[in-house]
Amino acid sequence: MSLIRKHGVVLGGAFFVLAAGWLFVQPEPKLQNKLDLSVIPMEYAGYYGRDIDITDVPIEEQLAPQAILFRDYEKGGDRPITLCLVYNYARRSRSFHDPHVCYPAQGFKLRQLPSRVINVGGMDVTAHVMIAEKNHQESMIVYWYMSGDKPLEERGGREGFLKAAVMSRLRRDLGVSNMVRVSTPILYGEETAFEQLHSFLKAYFPHIRKVRADVAQEPMPARRLWTSGLAGKAGVMLMLILPLALVAVSLAKPKESGSG
Repeated sequence: MSLIRKHGVVLGGAFFVLAAGWLFVQPEPKLQNKLDLSVIPMEYAGYYGRDIDITDVPIEEQLAPQAILFRDYEKGGDRPITLCLVYNYARRSRSFHDPHVCYPAQGFKLRQLPSRVINVGGMDVTAHVMIAEKNHQESMIVYWYMSGDKPLEERGGREGFLKAAVMSRLRRDLGVSNMVRVSTPILYGEETAFEQLHSFLKAYFPHIRKVRADVAQEPMPARRLWTSGLAGKAGVMLMLILPLALVAVSLAKPKESGSG
């Protein structure tokens, strides 16, 4: 009994935190389907696509994505536009397949340009812009990340973003993230190349947004136990009440023994 009075507050508090943490932390969501990228057409708005063999792409592009699309699109006499889509389970870092890593791994030198807000499919997106140079040939790169149906700020952040990210992880409301990246060789100046990419994105981004992940979210253990019957309800109550009772016993003043 003396042990409980001496350490009951610490033990009871620790048991309560552990019990509450197990009962009320949301389990990891589970991806139910293999992402279907067939909704992104090979031919649309005058663009004609051709899938690229990615067996020789550096390992950064092949770190077990849920799905990946790597495709060249051509339109008339314009230089080809390469579309790269990489989908990952969003519990991983949002910066997966970062062009700042994979392009230098292929021998490119990068030059960062200011980010630009573009409108694609009725949505304003802050797109990151870079120039990649290799063998005296420069290419324009435009990319950003998505979480579900919403774009993410990757570099520079924004007010309240950290808090929102932490709350999303506590809720395990993570879904699937993807990177949207387009690139094209620069022949007639950087602005011309950028406008070419922007025009392509305006045509194809609505199709990219049609890709859907079927994510199943399991209920919290507390909810599963509570809805399982009387025994489950009793289990939830005991796991929360017993540690508090231990604290109460520890804080209670011992009775003074009478004299006689």
